[in-house]
Amino acid sequence: MTRALAFVLLLGACAPSAPDAPGDGAIDNATDAPANALDEEVEVLPIGATAPVDIEGEWRIAGIDGEAFDEDWAPTATITSDTIRIQSQCIWFERRYVLDGMEFVPPPPVTDDEPQEMCARGWTPAEEAMEEALQGAEWAYRLPDGSLVLDGSSGTITLFTQ
Repeated sequence: MTRALAFVLLLGACAPSAPDAPGDGAIDNATDAPANALDEEVEVLPIGATAPVDIEGEWRIAGIDGEAFDEDWAPTATITSDTIRIQSQCIWFERRYVLDGMEFVPPPPVTDDEPQEMCARGWTPAEEAMEEALQGAEWAYRLPDGSLVLDGSSGTITLFTQ
């Protein structure tokens, strides 16, 4: 019995000690991560996002900032090789673009990109959010469901082909 107790004590002395409780010099993994892991400039894309091969065509606006467009009509987007134009009933706005992979790069200067009202009604909050997201778009990517997403610090627009 004495030998068994001595053996257990000997094993305990060789085992690694338990870590000390966090103190002033302790590492906090949430804030001491590599600098780029917490950098606001790092874009984290959804799982399955791929660079769009071609974004030209006619699209239907399905959502803004992750929420479905909730009006009695569906705004549309016409995308050419250098312009994205969104029409929401009697209001339209556009943006020139150059796409490099998934990233929008500064477009060539334009003469008139001001939103246009062609009727007397005011803008809905969804239209305002859509216009802000379009002007602030920094990325374009396709999701596995076939949607095209225009994404940036000002919001996101989700589009489906018509």
